[in-house]
Amino acid sequence: MHRPPAARHVPLRALPAPARRSPRTRPHRADRSRRTRALVRRCWSRRSRVRLSDLAVSLHARSRSGDDPRVRTQDKNLLQGDFGEAWLEAVAAGCGILHGRPTSLDLQKADVFLSYPGELNGTRSPSVLVQVKTTDGVRKTANGDFSYDLDVDTYEVLRQSNHSIRRILAVIGLSKDGERIRLGRDGTLLVGHGVWVSLEGRPATINRQTQVVCLPAKNALDEDGLKRMLGTFGVRTSTPVPDFNVWDQL
Repeated sequence: MHRPPAARHVPLRALPAPARRSPRTRPHRADRSRRTRALVRRCWSRRSRVRLSDLAVSLHARSRSGDDPRVRTQDKNLLQGDFGEAWLEAVAAGCGILHGRPTSLDLQKADVFLSYPGELNGTRSPSVLVQVKTTDGVRKTANGDFSYDLDVDTYEVLRQSNHSIRRILAVIGLSKDGERIRLGRDGTLLVGHGVWVSLEGRPATINRQTQVVCLPAKNALDEDGLKRMLGTFGVRTSTPVPDFNVWDQL
């Protein structure tokens, strides 16, 4: 009977021990400080070049913005609006009516807050919020009144009848020749014509851009007109009540 050969035992060879790594030489502290300072200088010089290039581009854009007609139109509208609000506040101050900014931001379609420091029609300190529009394109109708193209967003806000402080629209018409002030023998005059109207309770509009509103010529922005405004729309009003008794519905 054939027998397989016996397996031979082969001794394992001893593996060589891993070579010990020599300790990494570290740079001297002074060398590391010099390298760090050099790296910081390169980074800051790169940042400075980027910042200077951005500043140059910004200054170049600003210098060329004066040639853009859109920028000139926007600046003109802002200056006109600022003049109209100051015009109304100057007239109110001359009539002994308190005035000022209603809020820190114009998010409520209200530019000037007016309040009478006394009593009118049984109400102490009647007050209104006025939205001021300033334009050199106000139109005069055949009956002597004025018309203005009001943007739809402002129209929808001013026509609401549930404001706690009622709203007024004031339009300041300017001369088309650009004259804003005039120095006369009696003093400095503000050139312009101001009228006001309440849009409270007006129907909703289907227009998308503007809505034509009529401003009566009798509602001038003078002492009589401002007192009539505050005595009519700044006084207390009754709270609407339902037509049925709510207790009967329980």
